[in-house]
Amino acid sequence: MPKKIIIIKKSFPSRASSGYRAFLVAFQNKQQQKLKAMIEAYTVRLQYLADRELRNDVADWEQELERMLTELGLTEVAYTALITRLREEGEKVRRHVFNQLVTVVEDRKVPIVKGYASLPENKAIIESWAKENARLITKMVDDEQQRVASIISSNFRNGKKITDARKEIQTALNISKKRADLIAQNEYGNLYGQLEKQNNQQLGIQYYEWNTRLDERVRRSHKVLEGKICRWDDPTVYKDSLDDKQWKKRSSIGGVNLHPSQDIRCRCVSYSIIPEF
Repeated sequence: MPKKIIIIKKSFPSRASSGYRAFLVAFQNKQQQKLKAMIEAYTVRLQYLADRELRNDVADWEQELERMLTELGLTEVAYTALITRLREEGEKVRRHVFNQLVTVVEDRKVPIVKGYASLPENKAIIESWAKENARLITKMVDDEQQRVASIISSNFRNGKKITDARKEIQTALNISKKRADLIAQNEYGNLYGQLEKQNNQQLGIQYYEWNTRLDERVRRSHKVLEGKICRWDDPTVYKDSLDDKQWKKRSSIGGVNLHPSQDIRCRCVSYSIIPEF
């Protein structure tokens, strides 16, 4: 049995997460402004072609609508800038995870983690995360444009004008804003959870204590794990104490089979448990 247990307390990178959310919301607002400006610029031309279609049975206006959508797509320069920013965000999370562990380790001179200085930079994880985020953001932009195009198309085919569809279009834009907020919160948590697991296992830290925010927003499947001992190599089990001999199934208490921060909008964190012999 260990003589002493050291628990390294952690915190979610809330400030960096808020900064990323602000960036993504600003990015989305810029795209929506561009979309609105493009709609205004194409309204007269599209309306003319729609009226012409009704008279002459031609489909030129569909091609014009596709041309508008093509112009709205992310340019190569914009995509490169997005990927660069996402890599920077990933590096912020990596530093946060690393510094939380190292600060306590250096202060307490914990022997088991002497190898922290040789921890990998996790470039592969960050790169994969950046590309997946870019894919989600690009899809968000594309889906928004397709929704708006569908609204415009439906209105034209029913003899209405773009101005008649403003309320529908605004609703579609509001859906995208909520989606941007979800991506910002959820994906930051996913990366934080991945890096926490990677660093702890790399240092030979096998166990952690599950901690929630202890507020009304905590889901029951997370709340039941508050203070429980968990293991990095198996997210389906827990103990009430390190002294317990048997691991119990989380499903027996309705606990989630994920590590902290891996669930949608999860704000939970892991406290690393280091035994000293």
